[in-house]
Amino acid sequence: MAIVERNHSRLAARVGSWFQRAWTTVVEISSALFNFEDGEYALSKKEKITEFGFKRARYFVLDALLTLGSLGVVVAMKEYGFTFFWIFIGVWAYDFLVAAGFIRKYQVSGEDLSLGEDYRRAVDAAKKRSKLLWLTGMLLANAQAVFWTGPEQIAAYYRKELGSFTRMYLALIPLSAVQALFWAVAYGAGYEIVVNIL
Repeated sequence: MAIVERNHSRLAARVGSWFQRAWTTVVEISSALFNFEDGEYALSKKEKITEFGFKRARYFVLDALLTLGSLGVVVAMKEYGFTFFWIFIGVWAYDFLVAAGFIRKYQVSGEDLSLGEDYRRAVDAAKKRSKLLWLTGMLLANAQAVFWTGPEQIAAYYRKELGSFTRMYLALIPLSAVQALFWAVAYGAGYEIVVNIL
């Protein structure tokens, strides 16, 4: 009986230790994401969380509206009989200009609308705790940016490595091409399905 109790207490200690490490990791990553400073008051932290929520909502709405523009480019070019190559070029140009607009806003005002820098801080905080967690966070942030939110988020995410805004603009060229290829195929296929149904 004593052996069973001792094993239960060891298991409880291990589980408690694991939960403590997990909770500490979540707090550190969240603190980095919201840009909390040491010794900051709860009210200030609440304001930063609220501000982050508003920034995220604003970027989501902007991104959704701009995605409609990309869809409009594909539909209009399909209607006028352009080949896939030219549709890809049109979507690429549109995506590049949109992403460059976000980077220009960042350059002029210092405000990263895409929240790429915020995500980078969080992923860097994760790296201090676990390489696997860091790699997972980095891959998710990049995949989301390539296939949904846009190349401006990746450019802001890698601001440290890119070093200058000129390099950020140059990075947008291949990044927007990847996104344009994805959306040209997806929207083109969707267009064909709708036309065949009607």
